[in-house]
Amino acid sequence: MNSNCERRSAADMREKQKQNLAQASAVQPTVAVMEHNWKALITSLNTVVETETQILERLGLLTTKAELVSLMGDQIDVLREYQDAAMKVQADYLKMITASAESAQKMMQSATNTMEVRSGEVSESFSKVICEEQKSLRKWMIRCLLISLIPSAVQIILLLTQLI
Repeated sequence: MNSNCERRSAADMREKQKQNLAQASAVQPTVAVMEHNWKALITSLNTVVETETQILERLGLLTTKAELVSLMGDQIDVLREYQDAAMKVQADYLKMITASAESAQKMMQSATNTMEVRSGEVSESFSKVICEEQKSLRKWMIRCLLISLIPSAVQIILLLTQLI
């Protein structure tokens, strides 16, 4: 937890205030730097920089601005090539996905058409079978009716023969 954000008690805050006052009351020695001191310091630093630059150039560790610009240009060219390649891959992928989707859609349409045709055939076949069964059932009903009428006909014949 950040100590700047945590809650502090009143005693902690008084202790911190005492420490701050103690630091503020302590006398610190100071140094005054004059203009000729600054110039000498700057000259000294420039000499150090030049010396270090010469050493680094001898070791081959320091590059020039032109070399850096050239190197960065090469890196930008490589990045552009990668970008172009990535865009080509993306376009190819999109074409492939689109072709796959179209193919799947055609296959589903074909399967749907086949299913419709097949269901029509099954429906027609079922209707024919039902119609044939209805005809057969009518024939059997007529036969059953005729058979059921035989005893009645026999009784009528018997009655008529008795009357004659």
